[in-house]
Amino acid sequence: MRFEVLHTRAGARTAIAVACAGAIAAGSGCREKPTPPPPADAAPAEPVDRVVRVLRGSAVWYGADWHGKRTASGERFDRHDLTAAHRTLPLGTRVRVTDVASGRKVVVRINDRGPYGPNRRRVIDLSEAAARQLGFAERGSTRVKLEVLEARDPAAAGPADAGVPAGAAARPAGAAARPRIGPMP
Repeated sequence: MRFEVLHTRAGARTAIAVACAGAIAAGSGCREKPTPPPPADAAPAEPVDRVVRVLRGSAVWYGADWHGKRTASGERFDRHDLTAAHRTLPLGTRVRVTDVASGRKVVVRINDRGPYGPNRRRVIDLSEAAARQLGFAERGSTRVKLEVLEARDPAAAGPADAGVPAGAAARPAGAAARPRIGPMP
């Protein structure tokens, strides 16, 4: 019978010896090294975003003309933030936007109302930063798929709010960290 020591700590030797003894007793032997636990400082895995609604249509973007003006949420519009305007989704809702032609994706936060005008096929107005990430800023508009994402931690919102899209509860302007990319050329 052979025991392999992977760590010098007594607790690790004991755990390996017990694991090997159990494997030998079960008849499978002790040939593989056990998988070490993840480092204590490792970041937890990102939670999987659950899609609660899917919409399709066209998107346009707005930037410099609106930069610094107040949005429907009360915050100032920043064309470098990953934000968007939608007619009916609760302010603060996170939406994954996919450019149908390229397959590129970006997650934006709804902080304004729109799009306005007669063209009802437009389902969302994106910030300049989001349009650049999707790669359609030069064209001006594109066909998109919107996936409305559930709040990342429904338990934190309380049992009455479970399953409600992110941001449905009131939040003071600028209270949450906003996704941001740097200035565009």
